[in-house]
This record gives sequence, C-alpha cells and structure tokens, in this order.
Amino acid sequence: MKKLIIICVVFVLVIKLSSDIIPPDSHGIDRSVYITNVSAYPDIYLVGIVKYVGGTIDTVYRIQDTIPLYKGYKFNTLDIFAIEASLVDINISLNSAAINHIYANYSPAEVLDPYGGIVANDDPLQAEQYYYKIDRVTDMNLYLRLYKAILTYNDGNPDKIIFY
Repeated sequence: MKKLIIICVVFVLVIKLSSDIIPPDSHGIDRSVYITNVSAYPDIYLVGIVKYVGGTIDTVYRIQDTIPLYKGYKFNTLDIFAIEASLVDINISLNSAAINHIYANYSPAEVLDPYGGIVANDDPLQAEQYYYKIDRVTDMNLYLRLYKAILTYNDGNPDKIIFY
C-alpha cells in the first residue's frame, strides 16, 4: 500500500513539474524569427530541422522569406542548414539518409530561439519579431546576421524598432 501511495505522489509531482503552466503575475511573449533574404540565394536551399528533447527528428521543412521559423514545443531545438540546391531532394523525409548527410557535413546556423518565453506582468513586452539576413554561405556553414527587431508592448507604448 505504501508503494502505491509513493508512486501516486511521484506521478503527480512529475505531471506538475512538466506542465506548461504560466506562473502567477506573468504572461507569455510571442516571438517570431525570420530570415528575410532567402530568395536572393537561389543556389541554396535553407532547411529547418526540428528535434525533440531526446534528439529524435520531429519536422523537416524549407525556410522561406516571409514565413517565421518553426520550432514547435518550447523544449525542442531548431537547426538551420544551407544546402546546395542541386544536392537536395525536394521531398526530404524524416527517415531520409539525406538528414544524416546534412548533420555529418554541414554546421547549423545560430538564431534566437523562436520560443518567446514568459515575463512578469510588470514587464509590458507582449511580442518580439527578429529579422535575420544571410550574411554569407561557405561550403559547410551558413552565417546569419541579426539586423532588426520589433518589440511590441501591451501598455500603449509604440512599437520599438531596433536596428543592429
């Protein structure tokens, strides 16, 4: 009987600790991250690979100019690669040997996490938009440059635009 009670208590604690409850006196922030000049590089194919916490691949997608980057759940990771367009099969699948080739031969680019997070209600920040440009592409690496951010507030203040 004691084992059953202990198991139940542990189960409830695990559920409580792993839930997505916003703490009291706080709010979530919407964050969008864009790469704006992808179409200026027709010879490359930008690929976003979303992985679960354990490393299993969840989603593989093509990154385009006007579409925000997708990461899914907040604990997932997003890896971004620039692949020579002539080497990419348009129908990359989750089980594709091409995915293993990508990770073995290319380095992912770095961008801000598309998950916005949570802030205290004292902070009027409501949304963030970050804009990157492709700075350069080498045989193995994609270099992105953050050039603009737009911060939106929920207290009536105008949006703040920051150029980097």
